[in-house]
Amino acid sequence: MLDMITSHQKEKLIEEAKNVLKNPYPKDAKTVYSAAVLTKTGNIYSSAQYFSDTYSLTLHAEQAALAHAAAHGRRRNLSGSCYK
Repeated sequence: MLDMITSHQKEKLIEEAKNVLKNPYPKDAKTVYSAAVLTKTGNIYSSAQYFSDTYSLTLHAEQAALAHAAAHGRRRNLSGSCYK
């Protein structure tokens, strides 16, 4: 069975994804992407992309948001939101 998110949760996801647009790495990135993840417990974890000169450490915003959630022990995610 699929879990549905409420319109309030959807709005919070979008708001959180927009808020982290101001936190890309590096700060002078020409294009900025962000993502937010809603967990089953109701927490929202978000991140902008992380670009590394070595490329092997570069993270897409979706990867960084999921890693952020996982670092806090949250592995059951309901929904996500991405912005450019």
